[in-house]
Amino acid sequence: MKSIIPSSSTEATAEPIATQPRPFVLAVVLTAILYFSVGSTLPRTTGPFSRTSPVSASVSASVANAVLRDVSERAQMPASALRIVHAEPHTWGNECLELQEHRADCTKGVSGWQVIVAGGPRRWVYRTDATGSLVKLHQGTVMPVFTEIVSELPSSPRQ
Repeated sequence: MKSIIPSSSTEATAEPIATQPRPFVLAVVLTAILYFSVGSTLPRTTGPFSRTSPVSASVSASVANAVLRDVSERAQMPASALRIVHAEPHTWGNECLELQEHRADCTKGVSGWQVIVAGGPRRWVYRTDATGSLVKLHQGTVMPVFTEIVSELPSSPRQ
């Protein structure tokens, strides 16, 4: 067997010594790169309902008018104070628009729309057929005005 003898030479090598950046500096640099590359691609919006979805534009006038007319009557608001903030096509599983109505004629599926309407701080979710001749409010989806909630709270004595 050969014995291995360590070299005891103290000659300087010509290889450069590579140093790694400090972890903190590296983290800051990578975070800055990520922030500026991703931050510039995000859409600029002022709120969740600030823009009409592209699908909303394809809702027929008959569907939009039927929904806005129903909201206007229910909320006792002028139709001009209401706007459709989102709409998407949907195929409902039955003619009752899947709203838990137990009727014998709710048997076959029907194409239609789910439409969200805004009027001030309130939102209504509607289900319709494709033509707007069948328009139903999805119960439990009306978001009340904040002042109505506050007025229903029990008043506590001030101390």
